[in-house]
Amino acid sequence: SSSIPAIVVRKGVLKGDYSCKMLMMSLSKLDKRHRPRALSPNQLLNEWQEQYVPIMDAAAPGKFPEFLTELLVHVYIQTRSLQAEVLELQSNAKLRVLRVGLQRVASLGSFSARTFPLSSFSDHRVATDGQAQTEVRTEVQHEWTLGGAGHESTVRDDDPVTASEFWSAALKTKEEPTAVVNRLAFEMSPGTPEESYIPPFITQLMADQVVELAWLQKLVHNARTKQLAKSVAFAMIDYATDITLLVRMILYDPSNTAIVYASIIVGASNVCQTVLSLVFEEPPSVVLSAVIGLKPLAQLLTRRGVNGHIGDAKQRLETSASFGVDAVTETFPMLVIYSTMILRGDKFVDWFQIAAIVSSLSTMSTHTANAFMAIDADPRLAHYYPAHYNFFDRSEQGQAKLGLRLSCVASLALKVTAFSAMLRVSTALCAGGLLCELLLILAVRTFATGEWRSHIPGKVNLFTSILSVLPHYASVVSQQQYYRLIIGPAVWAAIMAITVATNSVMVACALGIGGSAFHTEVRTVLLGFVCLAYVLVAVGWGMVWTSITPEKRKTFFRNESLKQYLDREWETRTASRFGWGDNLNAARAHVVVTWSHVYWPKEKVRTWLNENWRSWQRHPPKWFDAKWRKKLGKYAPKDLLPKAALQQIAGE
Repeated sequence: SSSIPAIVVRKGVLKGDYSCKMLMMSLSKLDKRHRPRALSPNQLLNEWQEQYVPIMDAAAPGKFPEFLTELLVHVYIQTRSLQAEVLELQSNAKLRVLRVGLQRVASLGSFSARTFPLSSFSDHRVATDGQAQTEVRTEVQHEWTLGGAGHESTVRDDDPVTASEFWSAALKTKEEPTAVVNRLAFEMSPGTPEESYIPPFITQLMADQVVELAWLQKLVHNARTKQLAKSVAFAMIDYATDITLLVRMILYDPSNTAIVYASIIVGASNVCQTVLSLVFEEPPSVVLSAVIGLKPLAQLLTRRGVNGHIGDAKQRLETSASFGVDAVTETFPMLVIYSTMILRGDKFVDWFQIAAIVSSLSTMSTHTANAFMAIDADPRLAHYYPAHYNFFDRSEQGQAKLGLRLSCVASLALKVTAFSAMLRVSTALCAGGLLCELLLILAVRTFATGEWRSHIPGKVNLFTSILSVLPHYASVVSQQQYYRLIIGPAVWAAIMAITVATNSVMVACALGIGGSAFHTEVRTVLLGFVCLAYVLVAVGWGMVWTSITPEKRKTFFRNESLKQYLDREWETRTASRFGWGDNLNAARAHVVVTWSHVYWPKEKVRTWLNENWRSWQRHPPKWFDAKWRKKLGKYAPKDLLPKAALQQIAGE
C-alpha cells in the first residue's frame, strides 16, 4: 500500500473542523437515490482525502497528528449529535425504518459495531421476514489502500472492527470528545513515523463512520422533513382561512373597515417573507412563492432534495426564520382583527371566523413548541452553555411539548383578547397598553440585571438597543427561551409571568374605560374566557416543569445574568467553537466575538489580552487569525486593547 499523497490545498481548508464539514457535506454521495452512480465508502474517502487532507507531522506511538485528532473529534461530535437528534424524534417515529434505527442506536450506541469489515450504504435495503421487516446491510468486503506499508499496529489486520467497538462504547458515555480521541490514540495508535501517514485502523474506523453518519443523516432528515410538513400544513391552513375570510368580507360586507387592515397585514407579511428569502439567498422558486404567500410549501418541496447535514441545518434556520416572521407579521395581527370583530358584535361573524382563530392559535403554538424543543436540544448551544439547555429527558419530551403548546395557546389567546378589548375601545388605548408593557419589561430587565443594551456585538447604540426590546418582547410572549441566558433565568421567568399577568390588567382597563362598548353578555363571556385561559396556562407550565430533569430544576430560577455568568465562568469555561480547541483561551476568544462588550468581565478581558498578545503573535493559536482580530478590533473598546493589538489590527 502507498501512503496518502501529501497534497497542499488552498488556504483555509487545512483545519480539521473545515475538513470534517466537507466530509459531512459529501456523505450524500453514498446514497444512490440522489446520485446516479453512488460512491462506495472507500471511493468517498479517497475522493475526500485527495482534496482535503493536508501535509501532517509525524507522531510518536500513542499519539495522533493534530489534524487527525481534530478530524476524529469532529466525527465523534457529529455522530453523537445526530444520535441525540434521532432519539429526540423518537416520539414522532411513525415509520418502520426510523423505529429500526432508533432500536439500533439504543442497543449498540453506534451502527458500526459489526462483526464484518464494512457495509455499503448504497446497498442498504429493507428485507421482509414473515410479519416483520428487518433492516439489513449487505456485507461488502473492500480492499483498503489508504495508509502506509511496513507499520505495525496493535489492531490486527484480520480484525478491523476493534477501533469501531472502542468508538461505539465511547459514544454511550458522556466523556469529552478530545479525551476519547486521546485515549484511542494511547491504546491503539502505533504512531505515524512519516508525514501524512494515517494508520490503517483509522481508515477502517473512518469508513465505518461515514456509513454511520450517512445513515443517521438520512434518518434525521426524513424525520425533520415529516415534522416540517406538519408545521407547513398548519401554516397553509392558517393562510387559506385568512384569504378566504378576506374574500368573503369583500363579497358580502364590502364596507367593513377590517378589509383594509387585513389586506395591509397580508400584503406586508408577503413582502417581509420575500425580503427574508432574498437575504437568505433562497432558490427563485421559494422567493416567487413568498410573493403569493406560499413560501412554507415551497421550502418543504425544496428541502426534500437536500440530504447533507450542512444544507439541512441551513434550511432549518431559513424555515424557522420564516415561521417567526409569519407569526409576528400575519398570524398575531389577524388574530387581533378577528377577535375585535367578535367583541364589537360585527354582523359578519360566524363559524368560519371561529375556525380562523383556532387555526391561527394552533399554527403559532405548533411553531413555538417545535422551536423551543429544537433550540433546547441544539448540541452546539448545549456545548457552549450546558446549564441553559437540554432541560428534558427523552422520555419526557412528549409531555413537555404538549405543555408548551397548551400554555402557548392560552397565553397567546390572553394577549390577543387583551389587545382586542383595548382596540375595541380605541386605537390609542391599545397603543398605550403595548407601550406600557414594553417599558415595564425594559424597566424590570434594567433594574434586575443592571444592563438593557443589546447583546449583539457592535450593536450597543441607543437605537439598536431599543429595537432589541421588540424581539425580546415577542420571544417572551411566545414563551421562547432565547433571552433566558442573556437576562438570567430568574428575570426571564419573572418577565414571562408579568406579560401573562398584565393581560388581566389590560382587559380590566378596557372594560372600565369602554363602559357601554361591551354588552353584559360580552363582559360575562370575556371574563370567563380570561379565567379559563389562566387555568390552561398554569396547567401547561406545570406539565413543562414536571418534564424538566431534577438536576436542571435546581438551577432553573437562578438569579444570574449573562454578565454575571461570563464573569463566573471566565476561569473555568473551556467550551469554544469546533476547531478552536477546548481550553480557557479558546473559550475566552469565543466570548469576545460572540457577545457585546457591555456583558464582558472587562478587567479580566484587559488583563488576558495584555498578558497574552505578544505570545499569540509568536505562537498563534488556531483562533488567532486575521478574522478574529478584525472582529475584536471592531467590537472591543479601544482602552481594553494593548498597544501591540492596536498596531497589529491597524496594520491589517
